[in-house]
Amino acid sequence: MHTLDIQQTNSLDSHKLNIIQWIETLDDFAIIKQLEEFKTRVSTNTINTTNSDKKAISKAEQQSVLKGIEDAKNGRLNSHSEAYKIYGKWLGA
Repeated sequence: MHTLDIQQTNSLDSHKLNIIQWIETLDDFAIIKQLEEFKTRVSTNTINTTNSDKKAISKAEQQSVLKGIEDAKNGRLNSHSEAYKIYGKWLGA
């Protein structure tokens, strides 16, 4: 867990209170269920909580990134123009 200074702690407490107050006003069961699922993902470390500005990625996405890094280390690369030929249809080419 990260160490927080007094100002950060006060800000964190304020954010928590705002969320708690908002949750108390909810009447939509679907939103409550989504919040419970989010809580479970955080509790089981299946979501990135260390940097909330970055989207957590799935295990399959993580494996794909690691495979790409391994390919690059082993010289299995395509030039920009070759990559554009391969993936251009997804890039709007």
